Amino acid sequence: MVKENCDHVSLFYDRLIPITGILGVFIYIISITVPSWLNTTLVFVSFCGILVALFGECSRFSLKLPLVLPIAIFVLLSFLSVLLSIDFKTSLEPTLLMVPTLIIYFLIVELFNIKLVKLLYLAFSIVAIIISVFLLQVFFESHAHSRYAWIAEAKHPLLVVPNDLIFISLIAPLSFSLFYKKP
Repeated sequence: MVKENCDHVSLFYDRLIPITGILGVFIYIISITVPSWLNTTLVFVSFCGILVALFGECSRFSLKLPLVLPIAIFVLLSFLSVLLSIDFKTSLEPTLLMVPTLIIYFLIVELFNIKLVKLLYLAFSIVAIIISVFLLQVFFESHAHSRYAWIAEAKHPLLVVPNDLIFISLIAPLSFSLFYKKP
């Protein structure tokens, strides 16, 4: 009887941990469209990544993944440059932004199958379209005298020049095509 309860709890954790990691990745990607100073989704995706790392299947992670060594070298050099930096705080901020990105990379590599990768393509497309529509609306409603003042009016943390909008508009159809492509 106790063994059945343990198996039931183990089965629950085996299903919950990958779902938590996948949910963290998708919420983070969709949250890119929301301009905010306190990005709570970074905390959420970090929490999901920690849960997966602590309670996920350790046997699935492989150091033989193609980018693990270059990523490890890059992270070590980044933190070394922060330690040797003159202004520690200014150097630490961009380096800390790498942590959720690394967590997302390893969550995708470890947990995503082809169906989830297609959903990831769809999430990228939706985010690109939302950002493009939002910025076009800001552009057409802008009464600024400068050609680039509408970008400041948008107050979006990711986009700082008009070329960013052009780039996102070009990328969105590509991720839609990847969504429909057969594996």
